Order: sequence, then C-alpha cells, then structure tokens
Amino acid sequence: MEKTKGKGVKNFYKAFQKKRILTVTGCWGFNFLMAIVPIMFLVISAFSIFGLDLFLELSSKVPKELSGAVELVLGTASNVSKSVTVFFVITVIVSCSNLLSQMSKDGDYIFSSSHKTKKGLLRRGYAVALLITLFALFIGFAFFFSFRNLLLIKIGENLKMLLTACSFLFIILFGFLTVMLILRFISPVKLKSSALLFSSFLSLSITVLGTIGLILYLRFFTSFNAFYGSLAGIIIFFLWTFVLMFSLAFGAFVAMYMNTKQKKA
Repeated sequence: MEKTKGKGVKNFYKAFQKKRILTVTGCWGFNFLMAIVPIMFLVISAFSIFGLDLFLELSSKVPKELSGAVELVLGTASNVSKSVTVFFVITVIVSCSNLLSQMSKDGDYIFSSSHKTKKGLLRRGYAVALLITLFALFIGFAFFFSFRNLLLIKIGENLKMLLTACSFLFIILFGFLTVMLILRFISPVKLKSSALLFSSFLSLSITVLGTIGLILYLRFFTSFNAFYGSLAGIIIFFLWTFVLMFSLAFGAFVAMYMNTKQKKA
C-alpha cells in the first residue's frame, strides 16, 4: 500500500515537472502585472455603478505593509476611471484578453490537448466573453457589498456579527466561482465535476493561505521592511501575484491529473 502511494506521489511530481508549472506561473504573472491597472479599472467601474469607492474601501482595510502597493495600483486605476476614453476601454479589453488568451494557450499545453474552436481570433473571442462574465460577477459582488453596507447602518449590533459572517461566506463563494470559471476556461477538455470542484477549492485555498502567510511574514519579520524600505510593499505585491498565478496554474494541473486518472479508471 505504501509503495503504491509513494509511486503515485512520484508520478505526480514527475508530471508537475514535465508540465513546467512554475514556468507557466511566471508567464501568467508577467501578463497579470501588465494588465493589473486595466483589471483594477474594471473592478472599480463595477463598484462605482453603486456609488462605492473601492479605493477608499480597500486602502483603509489592507495591512499597512501592502498599503503602498495597493494605493499605487488602485490610485492609478481610479485616476484613469475619471477620464476614461474609448481608446482606454479598447486597451482594457486587449490587455485583459491577452492574459486570458495566454492562460488558454498554456492550458492546451498542460492538458496535452487543444480545443478545436479555441484558436486564433476565436480564442480571443472566448477570452472577451469570459472577461464580460467576470465583470458581471464583480457587478453582482458590488451590489451585495452596497446592500451589506446599507444593512450595517440599519440593523442592530446583535445582527452585525451574523451579517459579517454571511459576508465572509459570500466572499469565499464568489472567489470559488471566479476560480472555477477561469479553470474551466483554461481547460481544452471537458472536466469531470469532481476534478473541477476539487481543483478550484485547492486553488482558492492556496491563494488564501499564501496571502495570510505573506502578511504574517511581514508582521513578524520586520527586518524585511527595514531592508527594502518603501519598496517592501511592491516586492510583496509581486510575490502575491506569483502566489495567485501559481494557485491557478497548479489548480489547472491538478484538474488535468485527476481528469486523466478518472478517465483511465
């Protein structure tokens, strides 16, 4: 039994190395950084529909170690949103769809397969469709956030903790649904439900635990801030980007691995 288990772990690690998941992560991270301001512009636009200022909401709640990077990104996106032009909207669509298209191409490599309709301009069309879907999701999230703020003002103190707990669960559900949509888009083959659900949960868990780990590291290892000074927040933001993209790449790999095993079984 132990030999079979050890062999399974060894095969998993070999497949992980063969698919070069860390290299894929670096590629996605680069494209994500190139599209971060347009992405934040879309999110801020979704929140502004309901009169919410995402810059003010987040700048006061993020850890102080990350406040510099958050203010830089959100501040730039907020300034752009105030003087939006048709040219910038096109830039947003192009840069964000570039990221999703690259994910789709690398998905073909990870799954050792290719989607017959996801090629050339059609692949870009699928990316734009996913982008619109994600934007609609963020609008729904912004509506919930606006409704939550309204309730917090009107309800009593006893119900505020319950509403906060429900809000936390909703955020987790929103993140899970977002990750699941992206992984389904990345996959060129039809995934088994169990593989898609488990890989989405794993990706979300890596993102959450990685974010908590980075924050704790900054809190308890103050020498990092002392050494890098004002650049510490930017460096941590880059590391967080790597964690985020790794969670998606690893999730896609696990989905492929599980899907292949289930088909063989």
